[in-house]
Amino acid sequence: MENNIIVNMDGGVGGSWKMDTQGMSLPTDGDTNSQREYPPMPVKKRTIFTAEERIELKEIINEALDERNKSKLEP
Repeated sequence: MENNIIVNMDGGVGGSWKMDTQGMSLPTDGDTNSQREYPPMPVKKRTIFTAEERIELKEIINEALDERNKSKLEP
């Protein structure tokens, strides 16, 4: 089996091209539908703020919301 790549260059705007990739796969033993079990991907928890900064931000946001609620109640 030959693996040939044919590239056709159209003279269109932007140099569009097409590549024929038929027959480029590697030879196999015929068992392509094997069911594999993969372990879950380990995800490292990444945070922008430290725990102390999160607490401080919560306090600031709650203060701002309290002030907004007070100003809505006052005529």
